[in-house]
Amino acid sequence: MADSVSPERKYGFASPHNFSPAVRAQMHLPDRVILNDLTLREGRGLDGVFLDSRDFELIARSLAEIGVPMMQLHYVPEELKHFAKLKLPIKAEVLISSPYQRPPYTTEAHREKIDLVTGLGMATDLCFGTSDHLLLGRQDIQGGNRSAQELRKRELEAAVEAVQYGKHKGATVHTNLQDFLRADFDFVLQLCRELANAGIDLITLDDFAGPAVPAAYKYTIEQIKKQVPKVPLGIHVTNDFGLGTAVVLGAFEGGAEVLDVGINNYGERTGHADLAEIAVALEVFYGKTTGIKLDKLFWLSKLAAEAFRIPVPSFKPLVGEKAFADVGDVHYSYKNHPWIYRVIPENLVGNRRVIAFGDKSGPHGVKAKAAALGIKIEEGNVHKVVDGLLAKLREVRRPITDDEFRALAHSAQNH
Repeated sequence: MADSVSPERKYGFASPHNFSPAVRAQMHLPDRVILNDLTLREGRGLDGVFLDSRDFELIARSLAEIGVPMMQLHYVPEELKHFAKLKLPIKAEVLISSPYQRPPYTTEAHREKIDLVTGLGMATDLCFGTSDHLLLGRQDIQGGNRSAQELRKRELEAAVEAVQYGKHKGATVHTNLQDFLRADFDFVLQLCRELANAGIDLITLDDFAGPAVPAAYKYTIEQIKKQVPKVPLGIHVTNDFGLGTAVVLGAFEGGAEVLDVGINNYGERTGHADLAEIAVALEVFYGKTTGIKLDKLFWLSKLAAEAFRIPVPSFKPLVGEKAFADVGDVHYSYKNHPWIYRVIPENLVGNRRVIAFGDKSGPHGVKAKAAALGIKIEEGNVHKVVDGLLAKLREVRRPITDDEFRALAHSAQNH
């Protein structure tokens, strides 16, 4: 890195092991990384969510404002045309998928969609199944009695034909290979090779249900990259086991350079990988430049929460209101050593530190809160405030407000 500051100290105080040659030797990091935001596509797959055109435009503009380079949209012609008119400095890919189509997928059936997306200057993202149980499940919906082997052959032929058609039309063509971690891996590798030969611009591997540990993502991406070294690889994951961020970073370490993310990890079921977590991890732990304005992440999180009408949990990493709230009294006792209990400063993501209280609070936290509020408490009265604070917490069992703290301090000073 050109920066004169050591990588682990650039943003705060990360572990130097992140940058040790021995650790880095186990990774196959790509030369570049692109965050592809799914908020306006998969992010809308939540109970009760309905975004109108104003919400759609607000989020699209906000993503562009913070420097997100790419986003994914549904195939909804009105929205696509609306987005095109905004002329935002952000690339868009449009997911085209039809598992209910009768007969099964053909380029002819999707020609109109591909042509519309291409005409708007967007990339088409064509979905194809890889696992036998997914292909057989779709056959149950569509009708037919082909074997899994026959269904694989048909899926491969349809994928290659679609890519060839799109490239003939001058399109940017992406594919989303669904359920790749539970598929016959030789078939996945063959499919990737054939797509590369057809001129595919991006292959995104979609886990479908989070069925593996981070090391499996790293390994499979490494193996696919060996087969198609010149084709960019993307990763799309679900957060079913709470591992969304971890498995995306595993895939990144294997060579995936386009990482699907979303604001507040909104998405179907338990969501997917979180934009803020991935962006900060890339910068802080890997030293990769994302182009994201990190200090806007807290703002973006709140903006999306209001549009979706879904509050952000206060303890959500990085962007929650209490993400930088300390309760333990010892956390306030190291005034001259701020990194003992943290890696990054709260303002890196536009958040703020909160001096919080619980049943483990004590004099150091009370002094810190008093200083923050401009209240002077004599040393002999500090423990009176602590006692009053704990009594209040026992009574109300919720966070103490600033006004309540002021009242406790005033009472201790006058008794």
